[in-house]
Amino acid sequence: FGWFEEFLIYFSVLCLHEFAHYFVAKRLGYVLNKVMFMPYGVGLGGKNQTILPKHEIIIACAGPVLNLVLAVVCICFWWVVPVSYAYTHFFVISNLTLGFFNLLPVFPLDGGRVVVCLLSEKLKRIKAYKIMKVSGFIFSAIFAVMFFISVFSKVNLTFFFISFFLFSSCFGNDANIYFERTHVQNFKKKI
Repeated sequence: FGWFEEFLIYFSVLCLHEFAHYFVAKRLGYVLNKVMFMPYGVGLGGKNQTILPKHEIIIACAGPVLNLVLAVVCICFWWVVPVSYAYTHFFVISNLTLGFFNLLPVFPLDGGRVVVCLLSEKLKRIKAYKIMKVSGFIFSAIFAVMFFISVFSKVNLTFFFISFFLFSSCFGNDANIYFERTHVQNFKKKI
């Protein structure tokens, strides 16, 4: 449809985002044994049996942080080599879009994972997941309304797909996939 270059840039940004999760998880001693390519993004998975909440927060933040760092580095590079703007503008937009979108407090997005971990300190984890389901329905409705409004000017199918993804994630059961601890001996010593 004439968007091949943009698709490649977004796909590259998605892969870099997921690599940041992978790198930080590996540094913390977790194994990610599954890569999932979906119509709405890329995900890494594993069994979530012994992950520490503080580690899950660090791992979840790694992707958006990398996106924001890459955007800032490119913007700074524009000052040094102004002509680079023409070649990196969409890369910056992609990084900012993906980074901020993943910070939404909706599970299974990175922001939702962080909120689940923070809520789990005061509530039972299952209650935290229920709160994230409500948040998912709310954000899904917001994007559905934005899509509906866009129909009257320039149709934005992205809002429709985001709404559908967030709505369907409320029914998904991927709370148990993420990271598998490799050094269980060391983990038990920390408890």
